[in-house]
Amino acid sequence: MGEAFKDFWRKEPKIKRLEFHTITEASTRYAMVKKGEVDMAAFLTDVLYEKAKSDPTLRVEVPLSPNRFIIPISSQWDPKSPWSDPRVRKAASLALDRKSLADIHAPGAGPIGNLGLEGDPDNISFPPDPYDPERAKKLLAEAGHPKGFQGGKFYPLDGYWPMGEQIVNYWKASGIHMDTVLFDRPTFRSKLESGGFKGGLWMDPINPTTMGFRLAYVFGTGSLYGKYDDIQALWDKYQGSNDPKERKDLITRVQNMCHDRTMFIPLVAVSSPSAIGPRSKGSLWRIKPHLMWWVSPMEELELNSYD
Repeated sequence: MGEAFKDFWRKEPKIKRLEFHTITEASTRYAMVKKGEVDMAAFLTDVLYEKAKSDPTLRVEVPLSPNRFIIPISSQWDPKSPWSDPRVRKAASLALDRKSLADIHAPGAGPIGNLGLEGDPDNISFPPDPYDPERAKKLLAEAGHPKGFQGGKFYPLDGYWPMGEQIVNYWKASGIHMDTVLFDRPTFRSKLESGGFKGGLWMDPINPTTMGFRLAYVFGTGSLYGKYDDIQALWDKYQGSNDPKERKDLITRVQNMCHDRTMFIPLVAVSSPSAIGPRSKGSLWRIKPHLMWWVSPMEELELNSYD
């Protein structure tokens, strides 16, 4: 629960008290906003998103998040692993129907080809890999896996387990068989940051502000699992340089090398489709574009009824 601060620097909030409820089950969130028990239910996707859109008592807004989902591949540095072959990593990328993933699990967002934000001058906007399962199978055969292979463990992020299940099904159809392991969010983060996902793949929502910071996160976490010496050398030089032109050249080269080797698999951007009840007045997201996960700015929120 949050109480309004009347001396807030910008303006006094119109709503004096906000209550926030953590409801993990999406169908419960939908039922609560439908019954008027809450004024907004966030992160409604798939069937619930369609139900909310067709409900005349509700309206739907789809704020975008700065998060970009990627799939790191920890065993690419293990020469005994099939994942050490860049053809296998590319096959895993081509096996995914990103548009379907976005339409179902992140309406209003879309496929991505890199981890940066649009408009970041340091981001290279690679086109997303197309959905091409036949080419994926061909690459697997060229890499010595004509009948597919067992790819180890896959760790979907809590809250996105249905997306993880869909990803695993795409891979299975192309011959990559994964064992899905589900952890709650605290356990997921703890294991990731302690090297507990060694040998596996996982979904990681990259969210720092700039490409430099995003790559710093990838290389910082990834150093627990392995590195390419040539890419790491360029990255270390980038971090130590103060020359804008040199830094631009280095960060461009780093991104190109990561992309050429499919060092990670870019997935989709992220959204949070929200159903809003009749008491809420106007848009809950006043800042455009909606690169916000939650309502903003909160001091602008209004109600049609203050019963």
